[in-house]
Amino acid sequence: MDKTLNKLLKSKKTVALLGDFNINLLDYSKYTTISEYYDNISSIGFRPLILQPTRISSKSSTLIDNIFINDLTCFSNGVNIVTSISDHFMQFCKLDSYDIQYDKFKDRKSVRNWRIFNKQEFFEELSKIDWDHYLPPGMNTEESIYKFYNTLTNLLDEMAPMKKLTKKELSLKQNPWITYGITKSMKKRDQLYKEFLSENNPDNKKNIFINYKKYRNMIISLIRKNKRKFYIDYFTEHNKNIKKTWEGIRQLVNINKKKSVSIKLINDNNNQITDGKEMANTFNNFYSNLGSSIEQKIPISQRNFSSYLDSPLNSSFYGTPCDEIEIHSIISNFGINKASGPNSIPTCLLKEFSSILTYPIKIVINKSFSEGTFPTLLKTAQVCPIYKKSDKTKCVNYRPISLLSNISKIFERVMYNRLEAYLESNNILYHHQFGFRKSYSTEHALMSITEQIKSNFKKKSFSCGVFVDLEKAFDTVNHTILI
Repeated sequence: MDKTLNKLLKSKKTVALLGDFNINLLDYSKYTTISEYYDNISSIGFRPLILQPTRISSKSSTLIDNIFINDLTCFSNGVNIVTSISDHFMQFCKLDSYDIQYDKFKDRKSVRNWRIFNKQEFFEELSKIDWDHYLPPGMNTEESIYKFYNTLTNLLDEMAPMKKLTKKELSLKQNPWITYGITKSMKKRDQLYKEFLSENNPDNKKNIFINYKKYRNMIISLIRKNKRKFYIDYFTEHNKNIKKTWEGIRQLVNINKKKSVSIKLINDNNNQITDGKEMANTFNNFYSNLGSSIEQKIPISQRNFSSYLDSPLNSSFYGTPCDEIEIHSIISNFGINKASGPNSIPTCLLKEFSSILTYPIKIVINKSFSEGTFPTLLKTAQVCPIYKKSDKTKCVNYRPISLLSNISKIFERVMYNRLEAYLESNNILYHHQFGFRKSYSTEHALMSITEQIKSNFKKKSFSCGVFVDLEKAFDTVNHTILI
């Protein structure tokens, strides 16, 4: 202990000592070893911050968990937290030695309070909306999409207002088998533990402790039972989905497939960027100028693009109006676990109440087709840079992922259906266009190129006086490639 304390003294730094030292400072005047221990620490400028007992049992109370600091000028508070997690209380101290600005709401996620959300009431209120009145024929596309989105958002704000998740709610979100009933039981357990600590009568203290212990053991058994049932139901539901099955296995063995990567960018002056806004602007400037920088590297073609085009078609493309059946079909194919993106409606609500929402969406889309405009509200995307490889300080090593509004995806799919039908019916697409087409894949591309090569080897070739059946040889190679 002396050697360690001397090293700390020579370092001339602010040092905090924390731990379960197992030396009861309440017995300072009783035992020489305890007084020597305390005098040793205080002689080089350390003072204790925890002054109340840190472990209380039915028979005794001790101060064996300590926090010491060697900065005598700093203002500090040391506190015990009474909890039933362990018979040792938790300690913390607040120091003004370091000028650290911390927002207590920074790490708390803002979500809608779905606990008070009533689906039946929401359905009834949604059914009362006269969309023909809210979206009259004279209203343009921009006004219509804002009116539609704001109407739904205001209704959701009433039914499920936004709130900050507490730490307990965040933990419950991570452990869904801990139900609301179990949390109420935990409060009762903690209340029994506080009664046990504050009781002075030994007999009553013993009885309260017995009741607390029974209640604690009951909650532990209930949590284990609920967790077992949760995973049985989970694996039963996803027994044919291998992706979900492996997600459940990773949760059980506590393996996180996705590793969080902290972004550490460096600006032009080789200084690290720590401000979030400046970091976002750096990524924005890089991604927005990427197209023009690549364009400069492309050599100028000697031929005009029009020389590659066939003669124009007689038929024109026209965006025919959509109906509610088509929109309902598009919404039903949405993945409920996919991110909704900005200016969106929660996908779960979009799917569940599609029987009502398809009508106003149809009105807005048909207005967009007739006016030939796409709503500005739906052009916004949330861009997330995903680290790929190499140096983390360079923007080029991050791949952007754009989260789009799920309402804009309905617009896009309706237009895609019409454009695809027009291209197919007029036979505009090249017959070897395998990408981005239904019923086509990379296998078709491989088969096409191999068949083309084989067609050039139909006749036997003569090499060095020996006839070689190249078609038969290529069949062997082709079979190997496809396997």
